[in-house]
Amino acid sequence: MRMLSLDLIIGFLSIGGMIASIVLAATKHQGVSNKDQHGLNWWSTATWFLVLLKWTWQNSFFARYYSKKLQKSIVHPEDEDDPSTWKF
Repeated sequence: MRMLSLDLIIGFLSIGGMIASIVLAATKHQGVSNKDQHGLNWWSTATWFLVLLKWTWQNSFFARYYSKKLQKSIVHPEDEDDPSTWKF
């Protein structure tokens, strides 16, 4: 549960960072063309905040999903969803 709350905090901080980066890019009239993307650009920073959000929440989802599967397989090892009986 601690890891999930940490992932949620990082996710919401990245949403705030992405919104702040978009606002800064718009107020500084930065363009999104290929030529305008060279050098320091807040649009690129907003994109990286979006990537951070995706990776953080995706990893949180998969870690929680598979930890539940693992816990279930330890308690009820005869289940067909038991990861230890999966054939690859």
